[in-house]
Amino acid sequence: MARKKIAYKTDVVVRLEHPTDIVNAEPLDTTDDGATCSFKVFDANADEVLSADEAGAQTALSVTGVGVFKVGWLVEVDLASGAIHDFTISAVDPVAGTITGTALPSAAVAGARVRRRLGNAITMTEYGTPALGQTDWGFIGFLPKNHPGLAIGLEVDIEISFIGNVGGGLDALAVICAVVAPEADCAACS
Repeated sequence: MARKKIAYKTDVVVRLEHPTDIVNAEPLDTTDDGATCSFKVFDANADEVLSADEAGAQTALSVTGVGVFKVGWLVEVDLASGAIHDFTISAVDPVAGTITGTALPSAAVAGARVRRRLGNAITMTEYGTPALGQTDWGFIGFLPKNHPGLAIGLEVDIEISFIGNVGGGLDALAVICAVVAPEADCAACS
């Protein structure tokens, strides 16, 4: 699969267009459904898993492919509870196969995802008037040109999280796979 190009040092528009409840064939929006939307940017090449179960309060985490991580990087770990713990890496030990950061608030199991996140989540806002058959509404956010960690040639995954109060709660995830390109190579970037 080819990755979409996003221009380096250029603000990028990220959209979730006309989210719809396919069961009820109704548009999903903030007013009627309490829907919220945000996105996070991840380094596609620093996405590994825990290689062992880790107890709550653990600071050194056993990780497959530990060599892809660097001190100072922000990472997310999926916890057994379904929550996410994020921390900045304070040490990488390639011999022990561990990365070290702040203590886990609760347990995480072997196979749980550990990945580099670039900066904080970005809140998206609703635009247009939600209506079936219309395409000029949804949620929009802007990846700023100075977003932390972006560099030419970096492969990124932009994950859009949509949460709404439909039928007891609706969570959806959309992913945009991209590569950061020089603006000159990116005449059709979007």
